[in-house]
Amino acid sequence: KYHATKWGRNVDEGFIDWPPSPWRLLRAIISSWKIYCPDITDDVMCPILNKMQASKVLFNLPPAIQSHTRHYVPLPLIDKGKGKDQSKDKITKAKMLDLFIVMKSPVYVIWTSAILDKSEENILKDVLDNIRYIGRSESLCNVTIFNGKIIPNCTPLDENTFGDVEIVDVLVPTVNAKLDELCVTIRDLHKKKIIFPPGSISVKYTRRLDSLSAMPNALSSANHIRATVIRYAIRGRINPMVTETAIIGNSFKKTTMYVYGKQNPDRSSKVLSGLDENNNPIHENHNHAFFLPTDEDRDGRLDHMTVVAKNPFTSDVMAILTRINRIRYGGEYLRVTYSACGNHGDFQAPILQSSKYWVSDTPYVLSRHMKISKINSNRRVKDGPEDQIRREIRLRDMPDVKSIKIEKSARVHGFIPLHFKRLKHGGSFGFEAYSVQIEFEDYVTGPLSLGHASHLGLGIFIPDDQARRQGGIV
Repeated sequence: KYHATKWGRNVDEGFIDWPPSPWRLLRAIISSWKIYCPDITDDVMCPILNKMQASKVLFNLPPAIQSHTRHYVPLPLIDKGKGKDQSKDKITKAKMLDLFIVMKSPVYVIWTSAILDKSEENILKDVLDNIRYIGRSESLCNVTIFNGKIIPNCTPLDENTFGDVEIVDVLVPTVNAKLDELCVTIRDLHKKKIIFPPGSISVKYTRRLDSLSAMPNALSSANHIRATVIRYAIRGRINPMVTETAIIGNSFKKTTMYVYGKQNPDRSSKVLSGLDENNNPIHENHNHAFFLPTDEDRDGRLDHMTVVAKNPFTSDVMAILTRINRIRYGGEYLRVTYSACGNHGDFQAPILQSSKYWVSDTPYVLSRHMKISKINSNRRVKDGPEDQIRREIRLRDMPDVKSIKIEKSARVHGFIPLHFKRLKHGGSFGFEAYSVQIEFEDYVTGPLSLGHASHLGLGIFIPDDQARRQGGIV
């Protein structure tokens, strides 16, 4: 949902800033830079902002619908003649409208001539990663750079515009707007009785007539068949700790297999069970599903579940996965809510990104015992953590590994690796656990999950932004 009032309008008048004005977007970028990335200096960030200011801005607006809620707020009854409260006991109810836009697809903003080099793109990406909302604080969002080709459907009005379109005013920063002008507060503008903020200009844009009346339909069965990623929100009264990752992943897998078996008693699903016709584990290419619980708001508790497979899920498996709404946990039920399905490029979750640099999001656990040989008085470790990681990466046909850093005591989500449950039969804790950093020779697209119980949430890696900024693992 997107909450933002059009510039120059009152919140109760029902005018939404759609498309999101470039002036608003640039201010959000500056705010994220100053608050969350103070180490980026003005001489580094300002050239990027200048390129964006000087660029023509186009939009690709998704199908969306406008809606609202009404709130009746109690206010003291005012004597208009005296301008003060008649009585503290006498109140009136003021109706407040909260308008917003609902959409199911991203908004693409195209700065047509803002060409950034690789270092500038990395700097801007770091700033964008920290933008929490656009407009009012209810408009939670993720912002990133998209390098694909996008066809705009909302452009500035010119003499070549034709057809049935709607014309709207959009606030755009001027080419020569100064940083101080872009940082001006609304309170300052009110004090100075300025209608339009300095360093801005109103530009007429065209958008489709149905741009706020076309809600996207639910995914068809054809879309379901093509999906390789399914996402859920975990919504317990108290969500499980991140140390329970493998327990939740295993419970989710067992639930899907149980429901599938009830619906299809005459057959089993290889992609869900990871077993062949003879109930032997399928090791080749790891084509069966990964059940990956994650803590994406970094509060130490699991909040999302992602089910991923190399090949698209079949319609019978999709019918089961999209109906899962609870799993067993600690003798009770834990609520999970299906949120979306699609392919890797459709989601902004860290585990689904591409990078050369990866770091443990859950500990890497050995899949086999290390071997120790003794020659004379020298002890030598064979098949250690690095050997097992490199071997597994080779078997999965990933790019070559440039370097690996392994630590036993480095904390993951604030916990040492051995604090994570490791799911071994017979009640034992399993093999050793480590925090790992990996640098590949080329980009790898997630999910990257290695080692013991990697299909249930152990050994999950996420892009290592610190190593990327430093140019390698330190």
